Amino acid sequence: MQDDSNVYTCIGCHVNNYYVDALGYADDITLLCPTIRGLNKMLQICEQFADDFKITFNSKKTLCIKFGGPVHPEEIAVINGCIIKWVDQVRHLGNYVSNNLSDNQDCNIKCATFINSVNKLVGNYGNVSHDVLNRLFNVYCCSFYGSQLWDLNSKGSEKCYISWNKAVRRVLKLSNRTHTWLLGPLIGHLYIKVQLELRTLSFMYNLLHSDNRTVHNIASIILSHANSTIGLNYSYLMHKYQISIYDDLYCNKNRIKSSNVLENENEVATVCNIKTLMDCRNNDSCLNDFNAEEINYMIEVLTTSI
Repeated sequence: MQDDSNVYTCIGCHVNNYYVDALGYADDITLLCPTIRGLNKMLQICEQFADDFKITFNSKKTLCIKFGGPVHPEEIAVINGCIIKWVDQVRHLGNYVSNNLSDNQDCNIKCATFINSVNKLVGNYGNVSHDVLNRLFNVYCCSFYGSQLWDLNSKGSEKCYISWNKAVRRVLKLSNRTHTWLLGPLIGHLYIKVQLELRTLSFMYNLLHSDNRTVHNIASIILSHANSTIGLNYSYLMHKYQISIYDDLYCNKNRIKSSNVLENENEVATVCNIKTLMDCRNNDSCLNDFNAEEINYMIEVLTTSI
């Protein structure tokens, strides 16, 4: 920039001593500013840039969102002579951001996507082998895209855990009263919350070790304070598993996994017995002269009465 552009360096947001005014990804640009006056000044700079380089900002697709309070009538943002619409939430890179910083809306949408995927899976492939159905479920239904940004203990994320519980019981053709601790071992994966905990931990490491200086600096701040979603999640994981973000990622992941592996011999034996019975049921074969109805009864007893 030329010297006369230094007047703009104070416009935008500051996090401690780090200046964060604009974030860009592909053709998406996010401007951050604590005042409407500053925001309009930033928009004017964008208009000048667009004019200089012969590009156009689409005013119809441009939205404003305010965090921390209601929008006042005099707070008007303008680009290309058009007033920008204020919204309570915005979809950015596939994730929904709300003005109250709640993740409930994003969780609800991702949960609905999950349920829809499970319905398609069961409807189209419900009769394939047990192992194939499990793999399809784990690979194609459980993406929960953007879950790294959720509060791991929010109402929204809890709703997704409950939906996963119900889906596993449905995929495995188990009673609705099947104990939750059995679902992960029977589906051949870690429990859904543990899966998301591991994803969140990897996300934190990626932030902290990013080559982007702004990302690295902001990550260092939020991980040391539990007043943000990421900081709150880190505090939760740190105390639950006695880990540190500054330790090796591989070791931390192993600690989380080992903390959620069945070690009790009776529990391991129970899971093995249930899997054997499920294989017999799914293959329409008898076990020691037990018929299908008796096998189903034994599965229900083992999954609900322990």
